[in-house]
Amino acid sequence: RYLAMPATSASVERLFSLAGQVVTAKRARLDPTTVTLLVFLHEAIPRGVEREAYDIIEAALAIEDD
Repeated sequence: RYLAMPATSASVERLFSLAGQVVTAKRARLDPTTVTLLVFLHEAIPRGVEREAYDIIEAALAIEDD
């Protein structure tokens, strides 16, 4: 009752779906470790933080290009 596992596979199906979005025809040669990290980061980082991180990376790349 208290430590029972949920009777749904929705979370597993969601992860497989996300991995399918990461590994596309153009990204078929990605290393499995890289795919694992990308899926983990997508699930672990909240949306707001993800957007801020993206903006910081974009700004850093723009500075490097100058």
